Amino acid sequence: MAKSLYSPDFLPAATAAGPLGAEAVCGALCRMGLIMVYFYLCDRADVFMKEQKHYSHSAFFIPLINVFVLGLFCCESTKETRVLNREQTDEWKGWMQLVILIYHISGASAVSPNW
Repeated sequence: MAKSLYSPDFLPAATAAGPLGAEAVCGALCRMGLIMVYFYLCDRADVFMKEQKHYSHSAFFIPLINVFVLGLFCCESTKETRVLNREQTDEWKGWMQLVILIYHISGASAVSPNW
């Protein structure tokens, strides 16, 4: 099973016995090097063609509806009883970031009626 970027054991940690070993440092540097090569290929090289954004209502509303439906199925109970508690506002902040991301990726930011 692949390790998640958010799991605490994704990168090896220093132990009580001492700092990271040479093998762990070399592995981390190799990972970083691969990430940098990927960034270079995506940004500077002509491996991936550049695509112009063309706005269509379906390109904006279909991902938006998908996010809305996903939100309906991702309900959790909370210990807080107050309205707009910390957990709730953090959740709304995350959903709003997804909506804004869809708004910019779909090219809706260039069309006047959407703003």
